[in-house]
Amino acid sequence: MLTLIFQFFAWVLRLIFSLMGLAFVLGLIVVFLLALIGGALLSLLRGQKPEVAVVWQRYQNMARARAPFGRWPGQAQNQGNAADIVDVQAKEIGASSQQPPEQLPPKKP
Repeated sequence: MLTLIFQFFAWVLRLIFSLMGLAFVLGLIVVFLLALIGGALLSLLRGQKPEVAVVWQRYQNMARARAPFGRWPGQAQNQGNAADIVDVQAKEIGASSQQPPEQLPPKKP
């Protein structure tokens, strides 16, 4: 009879700790999502692209660069020709731009 009571309490404790762990994990997920949404809203209020979008765009660019055969399947193949290349005429720059830029005075200790 005593072992039955101990088994019951062990089961109850296991259930309590499992629920506490679940609450902890769900709390972490909620905090993460709030931070993600808050950061995106703050960056949009400041007129910048959200950091999540910037990281995702960098990831996609990197993945495109490493895609098999240099492109994603279904992506239109770039069929460039020599008419697309435009030469630029070189222009001499005056001697005034050869001077170094002005520097700030040294910091006073």
